[in-house]
Amino acid sequence: MEKSIDFQEFQSIAKGVLKQICAYCDANDLEYYLAFGTLLGAVRHKDIIPWDYDIDIMMPRPDFNRLLQMTKEQPIAENLTVFSWENERNYYIPFLKVCDNRTRLVITKTEGTNIPLGIWVDIFPMDGSSERMEDNKKIQQQAVYYTRKAMKPFVAAHSWKSKLLRIPARVNSWFVPPCKYIEKATEIASTYDYASAKQVGWMASVDLDVTKELVDKSLYTPLKVPFGDFEACIPSGYHQILTQIYGDYMQLPPEKKRTIPKIKSYWVDK
Repeated sequence: MEKSIDFQEFQSIAKGVLKQICAYCDANDLEYYLAFGTLLGAVRHKDIIPWDYDIDIMMPRPDFNRLLQMTKEQPIAENLTVFSWENERNYYIPFLKVCDNRTRLVITKTEGTNIPLGIWVDIFPMDGSSERMEDNKKIQQQAVYYTRKAMKPFVAAHSWKSKLLRIPARVNSWFVPPCKYIEKATEIASTYDYASAKQVGWMASVDLDVTKELVDKSLYTPLKVPFGDFEACIPSGYHQILTQIYGDYMQLPPEKKRTIPKIKSYWVDK
């Protein structure tokens, strides 16, 4: 019988994954930073946000690529699996998922990938950018276009009509694997060299406009801060980064928005 995982345990497992990744990066001189809501949690709560489950890391593209190659020969840990477009035919997102392979998720937004995802940490690549914002917007649009093509066969369909509409994308995925679209999205997102760029950020975001993603590279120097029972790196310019994304980030949201998400997961019997 599957042993379900409650929300508090889910958070604890996800933080354990993060702790292992941070130790691996520190041991191998890989630059990383807590990002998005995880960065907000580190600054505002010195821990994961109490009602959040999603843990995010940002890495400069050179370090991101090194991590991806290193983990093929030197795994982060026995209990962790790195999922990417390089090892999964149906992988449909241009960033990495590092999952605790002792767990599984009950996926509701997508279906049919056959990727055994567990409780995870997302690792995003941080790329260089053009000094012309219109160029950066074009890069984001193109990267998102290919990401959506990769995702289309797997978007959950809850009616017969939506299932019929999804058939062409499913058939196409037999001939053009979704991972190939993500390779293209990755190529586009990394158009500009990280080392020589003045501004850097996540160039392939489906959710956040590139104008909010890009910041001066000088803001990204490592600063170790408490995160629960261990320490993790955040960017020294966290105030400017968080303000750009969230505005008055130290202000707690209304209580009605501090809701525990409905996410199901369970332990795998081995």
